[in-house]
Amino acid sequence: VGPGVSGGRVGQRVGIDPRTEAAGGFLGVSVDGAFATSIDLPARRAIAMAPEVSLQRSAYLEPTAAALGAVSHMREAASPAILGGNRIAALTSLLATGQGIEHRWYRSGSSVPDGHDLIVESDATLVSAAVEAVVPGGTVVLKSRPSTAAPIELKRVVSKGLCLRGVA
Repeated sequence: VGPGVSGGRVGQRVGIDPRTEAAGGFLGVSVDGAFATSIDLPARRAIAMAPEVSLQRSAYLEPTAAALGAVSHMREAASPAILGGNRIAALTSLLATGQGIEHRWYRSGSSVPDGHDLIVESDATLVSAAVEAVVPGGTVVLKSRPSTAAPIELKRVVSKGLCLRGVA
């Protein structure tokens, strides 16, 4: 906690409650998330951490919670995959592996083979690649939160009978 915070909390190690009053409602939607260098939030969003919890671990609370939202859907799939080469994709893959979920991680859209019944996308520019690669009747878990509209062929989604799942 930095200067300007009342209540004797300056210097205290905290985790954060990712809900914000900004449009979108969560860090990473309309304001930078915990991968940012610093975060300016109301003091009520700061959750005291035990002294033995490192600052690095505290900083990973928000992105870990975000990645676990996608991992929870991967458990149900027979052949899950992650699509995207960013940090949230890497963290999602790491957490899925840690939970014993066998999956594939593709860093670009051109390398995704057909046959996955669930694809987690972490990069809005790859949504169309996810829609193309997932099997008919499969699920695309939408993890990215672009500030502009993402290209997606709804006709293809409907003709393949896909389920689109948004995960915060």
